[in-house]
Amino acid sequence: MPNQILVEFGSLPNASVKSIDANIPDGATNWWIESAWATNPEGTARYPIPYVDVSNWSNSIQVVIDANKQIKIATKEDWSGYPAFFIVGYKL
Repeated sequence: MPNQILVEFGSLPNASVKSIDANIPDGATNWWIESAWATNPEGTARYPIPYVDVSNWSNSIQVVIDANKQIKIATKEDWSGYPAFFIVGYKL
């Protein structure tokens, strides 16, 4: 069974890239975002993250966890009115 942590990302970026530390422990050999639990929890709509808007690609939200164990989100539109959170899984 993998370990999991909740990461509160804060506001999504405004047509830019935002990074935060995912707080993955030292010694973790693998890490990933549990996509079923990645979402924005407030507002009139809830969007899964990553979000792909097939009618307007520039409205999409990209997300990765990089080699430095940081969650990076990129947007081309203003999503700053939406907070986000992630469940990050990792293996020690």
